[in-house]
Amino acid sequence: MKPPNDLSDMLVEEVLCDMAETFFGSRVELDEMLELFEEYVKDLKKKSEGVSLRAGLLNSLLIDSKTIDEFYSHLKVDPQNLLEKNRYTDTVLPDKIPVSITEKGEYTKLFLFAYESLQKACREYARGNNFMGYDKEDDEREPVNYAFLLNMSRMINEKIKKVNERSTVCTLQYTRQFKPDVIGKENIAGTGFSDIRCVDLERNMKFKPITFEAYQIDNYPELPKIDMVKSDLTAFAKKVYSAKSAHVKKVLSEVKDRIRLRKKK
Repeated sequence: MKPPNDLSDMLVEEVLCDMAETFFGSRVELDEMLELFEEYVKDLKKKSEGVSLRAGLLNSLLIDSKTIDEFYSHLKVDPQNLLEKNRYTDTVLPDKIPVSITEKGEYTKLFLFAYESLQKACREYARGNNFMGYDKEDDEREPVNYAFLLNMSRMINEKIKKVNERSTVCTLQYTRQFKPDVIGKENIAGTGFSDIRCVDLERNMKFKPITFEAYQIDNYPELPKIDMVKSDLTAFAKKVYSAKSAHVKKVLSEVKDRIRLRKKK
């Protein structure tokens, strides 16, 4: 049978180990969550570029800012960050030039393509559905979306609040009572916790809550599915073509040239 002092020491060590795992384990877990959040922010900003380029194509087909405003008002949608987008790349163009008997028909088909592409990208960005080419084999993380990231920030902030409420100094002071010999040595050497050191330690050990807005993450609206508004979109496209045919012809010619050049590469 072990001597009483040995049993007492074993019990103290076990209690201290449990406290350390609880206290420091929660902090390590929170550090890992914050690191993952930062990675998700980078992922979502990359995905935002895909939405931006698709909005740029549709806005180019709408010709000018007045028509763009009129279009989103017609849909009864708050365009939020879509209005300012005016750049697109070949990656968001269709594989081939839309076939139609008339140039107005070509424009209308291209317009419908651009709208549907943007609508799917906005939905993917807002809530997720893997439209924009996420490959599970290329990344172990799940595809991120705006709603997920916003909820994640709120969940992390709740955890930060709980961890910060658990006083670091109080925890350390509490563990010291299990080691009276250590306290005695600290008193002799003058190395114990002073009030000033406690305040500094407490302040430095606290986690800063996430300010979601500080990350400047674009928030895009969810647009109506094309099946719900196809007839309205078709009528709107024909109206734009009739009112601004010269400008439409120029944009349409540019898009067709870019599709041809891409096919030659």
